[in-house]
Amino acid sequence: MQNRHVHIVNSLLFVLLLIFSVPGTIALRYILMAILLLLMFGNKDGRADFRSMVKENRPLHGLLALTAWLLLQLLWAGFPLEVLGELKGQWLAALLCFGIGAGFALSKQELTAKTGLLHYVFLFGLLAMVLDYASQFLHWGWPVSWSGIPVLANGLEIKSRIMASKVQVAYFCTLSFVFYLSELISRLLYRKRLVPVTLPVLLLALLLAVLLNAFSGARNGFVGLSMTFLSGLFLLFLFEKKTAPVKKAAFMLAMLLCFAGGALLNYKLDSRWDRFLSSATIGAQFEESQAWVDPHKWPYPLLADGKPVDVSAYERMAFLAAGLDYALQNPLGSGFSRSAFMHEVEQRYGGKARHSHSGMIEFMIGMGFPGLLLWLLALFRLLSLGSDRLRHGIDMPGLWSVLLVLGFSGRMVVENISRDHMLMMFMLFAGFLSTVLYRETSRDL
Repeated sequence: MQNRHVHIVNSLLFVLLLIFSVPGTIALRYILMAILLLLMFGNKDGRADFRSMVKENRPLHGLLALTAWLLLQLLWAGFPLEVLGELKGQWLAALLCFGIGAGFALSKQELTAKTGLLHYVFLFGLLAMVLDYASQFLHWGWPVSWSGIPVLANGLEIKSRIMASKVQVAYFCTLSFVFYLSELISRLLYRKRLVPVTLPVLLLALLLAVLLNAFSGARNGFVGLSMTFLSGLFLLFLFEKKTAPVKKAAFMLAMLLCFAGGALLNYKLDSRWDRFLSSATIGAQFEESQAWVDPHKWPYPLLADGKPVDVSAYERMAFLAAGLDYALQNPLGSGFSRSAFMHEVEQRYGGKARHSHSGMIEFMIGMGFPGLLLWLLALFRLLSLGSDRLRHGIDMPGLWSVLLVLGFSGRMVVENISRDHMLMMFMLFAGFLSTVLYRETSRDL
């Protein structure tokens, strides 16, 4: 009976993780979440596990403190009904996903079985996107040009038909990359095998995560992958003690060469890098041009050589600069909402504004600085759990937790990934890893 219960939970979780990024599945997502929570915590043992998890999970304590602050903000929120709806539809859903991740970690099965399930989720998702792109290539031929995003023979940019945007493709690829990179480092240096998969499959999954990110045209996604990779190397230098210096240096050199090759390839393929710095400089002076507010109403500024700015670099820097300015004007925040930045822009410029393309800015304006500090505290607690684990030796859960937090928090600065299913997926993995690390630590004591 217990094995059947575990099998049902694993099957439902597998489906949930796969449909998170598929458009039009919101209702199914919530149905699966409700069933999973009921199965995980609906019986006596589950409730005991839940109480134990709430008592010992310090990242969750930070999230609960943040929840109290977000509720307090209703007293002065500019749009209290909107904020209340966002708290229910966004924040509460994310907390429930944290609970699902923790419940999965508490399930009565070996850790290798749990990571094996997650491996199939990531690999299946990557292969589905490969087949999607391959079918487009077979129909239209190999891309005829490549200016950041591959352009097919029909004149259209290649787009995923599985996920709604290139940001979501890059996000899934980054999650996959972090998962497999952590396993690869742990396996090569410490011969610790936690994910039940052969080395060729592991390397294939890493390669697919990089290539799919490149095909998506998400430049910030590639930067995120690169920074995650460098963070992994830094962690090795910081915590790895047992490997001989020569072997360690050779491994680092090989990884750096791979990184340099990928970075050079991305620079050559994406012509936008040539105008990045000058475009970002103009964007930082957000009050001098308003094309970032509405490009249909105001023209984009020109560079010194008369060429148009790199729109992405210009707009993202303008969003960051303007968002920081608005947050400083209202340090206690305007209330948790995906529209916090948009309300500020509309109040000043009128018309229909766009979101800031930065989760950090959205949190800063909506949560205020106290809320942002509580969010960062929760992330830091998960980060410190992983780093404490790494002090006792490099292994997959420790590396994964640290790289997950570093990658997500860094990506939040330049992408609005702290919303919708992307926030839910992060919280699910955060709940899983924090609970795994606490359980493993308690067993060692």
